[in-house]
Amino acid sequence: MRFPTGWSHHWLAIGFIPRARLEQVLQVTQDYPRHAEFFKPDVQRSELLSHDGEHFRVYFRFYRHAIVTAIYNTEFDIQFTQSDPAHVYSTAKAVRIAEVRKSRGKKTRVKRPVGNDHGYLWRLDLYTRYLEVDDGVYVQIEFVGLSPQRARAIFCLAGESLRAFPFHAST
Repeated sequence: MRFPTGWSHHWLAIGFIPRARLEQVLQVTQDYPRHAEFFKPDVQRSELLSHDGEHFRVYFRFYRHAIVTAIYNTEFDIQFTQSDPAHVYSTAKAVRIAEVRKSRGKKTRVKRPVGNDHGYLWRLDLYTRYLEVDDGVYVQIEFVGLSPQRARAIFCLAGESLRAFPFHAST
């Protein structure tokens, strides 16, 4: 969907995990400190900032290279809700998205000020549904992102590898 100054990106992914139980899937999903291990190289760092019941605040450093390299420090507010023993829902909303750049000639990385970056990714929300059935767990994830119009050419040229940036690792 096109807006006067940006583009909306909406994806839907559905998967099935055979022989898994809902509790097992949620244990892995909520093991945020290990997401960098599970989803490398797209997630370079992950850290659980806070946890209160079914609410999580999580830091991720996302990395994607396809024509251009995009690195972002992000923070997400994530809320889980269990409506019955077989159904769980979660929402993950990016509350901070800051691009990171390499210093010229150095290996160090410098955060660009929020709003003063290349602007490949302005907003990102994820809506996840989990359903346990007799032989496994279905997982459905909706991704809603917002980027500026100028990033549209990069998305078109880079194809699926940049379009997938790095949504699969977020919840």
